[in-house]
Amino acid sequence: MVEDDWKIANSVAVTAASFFAYRLCVALVATKALEDAAAVDLLQATAQDVRASTRDGEAEMVGEAVAKSYEQCAAWLIGRVGRLS
Repeated sequence: MVEDDWKIANSVAVTAASFFAYRLCVALVATKALEDAAAVDLLQATAQDVRASTRDGEAEMVGEAVAKSYEQCAAWLIGRVGRLS
């Protein structure tokens, strides 16, 4: 086991979480349990929460990357970039 294996595992976990959030929002929109705009707002609010919780600290750069992943999911949801099927 390599000394930095935890970084790889952490990266995979963060990526999986954002994809799960995206797919959950897509499923909720598809079942009409949530409107498109509300799902986009939810993903964007999550991005802002991540930024706020990592501001002015050592994790700020990582927090920004995570926040951008949620914003990317919001963009996919509204079709600006292309959907993840």
